Amino acid sequence: MGALQRAILSLLKVPRRPEPPSFSGARILAVQIAGMGDFTLAVPALRALRRANPSGRLDLLTSEKGRRAAEGCPHIDEIESLDPGPPSAGALTLLPLIRRVRRRRYDIALNLMGLYSPQGAVRMGLLLRSLAIPFLAGRDTRGAGTF
Repeated sequence: MGALQRAILSLLKVPRRPEPPSFSGARILAVQIAGMGDFTLAVPALRALRRANPSGRLDLLTSEKGRRAAEGCPHIDEIESLDPGPPSAGALTLLPLIRRVRRRRYDIALNLMGLYSPQGAVRMGLLLRSLAIPFLAGRDTRGAGTF
């Protein structure tokens, strides 16, 4: 990991809380931007979240392939798919998604993805911070997580 990536990740880091948030009635956004197989592996976590929060909301942010796998999953209220568009379009293609998610005022964002590269950790950290969700949680693979 380069010095610039370490610096960006340290700026994106969220302070650890001594206690987990209350799930009762919470609006949760689970983030699993991957394919069908990864979504299938995330179903037990989604089931546990739903059981911990039966009266709350549980939405999923995933890829278009993940959306196809997630449709019909009984644990999810709504699915939002991330379509980054062509690489030449840049991050501006994410602005409509960021606006939609911010309007929903989630209480918790939960990253279900492993972060195995510094670039992936920076991208996920920037995405989650841009959503303005007050509590971020998730995997801290190899210390690269920012939540």
